[in-house]
Amino acid sequence: MKLFRKRLSRQWQFNLTIFKSIADWTVWVYLCIPAALFSYFLYRETIMQKQFGLLEWVPFEVFLFVLFYFLQMGIIRSFLEPADQLFLIQQKAHWRKLLVSGLIYSLSLQILFNVLVLGMLFLVFIHLYHLTVLEIMLIFCLSVTTYLWKQFIVRTDFREWFQTILQLLLPLIMTALFLVVPTFLGMFISCAIIALLLALYIQRYVFRHHSFDKLLRADRAQYYLLVGTVFSLSKELQSMKAPKKTGKKPRYFTKRIIQDEVVELIVKTFIRNKTYKWAYLRLIGITLFLYFVLPFWAQILLVIATHFMLKGYTNSVITEMREHPIHVIFQISAERWNAAQLTVKSKLIRSIMVFVIVYFIGVNLFF
Repeated sequence: MKLFRKRLSRQWQFNLTIFKSIADWTVWVYLCIPAALFSYFLYRETIMQKQFGLLEWVPFEVFLFVLFYFLQMGIIRSFLEPADQLFLIQQKAHWRKLLVSGLIYSLSLQILFNVLVLGMLFLVFIHLYHLTVLEIMLIFCLSVTTYLWKQFIVRTDFREWFQTILQLLLPLIMTALFLVVPTFLGMFISCAIIALLLALYIQRYVFRHHSFDKLLRADRAQYYLLVGTVFSLSKELQSMKAPKKTGKKPRYFTKRIIQDEVVELIVKTFIRNKTYKWAYLRLIGITLFLYFVLPFWAQILLVIATHFMLKGYTNSVITEMREHPIHVIFQISAERWNAAQLTVKSKLIRSIMVFVIVYFIGVNLFF
């Protein structure tokens, strides 16, 4: 259908434009290629070698619940636009073709995504949890069932907190269904539910026009979810946000803590700025889990990589502080600033690296 292809093409062109605004192609190449190689070697040296690390301590029920919750992400796109309420809604044939095309497109992507995830976890299912191929197929069917059930939840008028509760109950119910019902019966039930949910979706949202607002609201929410994620990653786009009023008194470090004024300025700015502080902590936190699943040689490389990541992030933050307009009024000489930033970087990186090394040693001694 031309209308569907046109809107799909326009969406991906817009997504590409947004991604280009974050960084040019060289940054993506230097970022994606090392990440892909690291992921491949990590998978090869752990899962393919039947070294499951922390997963060996995770009960199968918990693992299955988390998996179902993860695989229900995303919604069925309708590709509707606000103006369609005036024009497209009068063209029943074009309306149905657009929504059916969106259903096929979204469901195909979801099935492909589920197959890839379950394929990567195939060895975990077989060797760690001792499942059969038929049981893995049942997990796939239940994951699709969970995804389709979610489509009706997000299109209800329930409050957001109640929708969240229902979305937590879905994987819980599917986990119980997998554990209680025999495999063949579970396959039959899940396939019947999938067929029923698809029929209900087509009957309620494709053949009827009164659900336009719900379809548009869900579609816009998914659209802005992607845009919001990209927005949060781009400092250039964040600069478009209206500045908030900042007249509150600092909660901590209101008195002198360091004798050097420039060092104190950098430290207090870093601690009081939520973006700087939490990004720094997240950068450390995301690596801690990897020590439980990586082999020893990869853990050593991760310690070294953590040092360079912290150094690069600290450099970028201090450079951003230096470029603040306040330095036009209160001028600091380059010599004082350079000496102060060396002191701050040394203390920030050294203290965290001591923690990382102690953590690394503790993981290898006790696990």
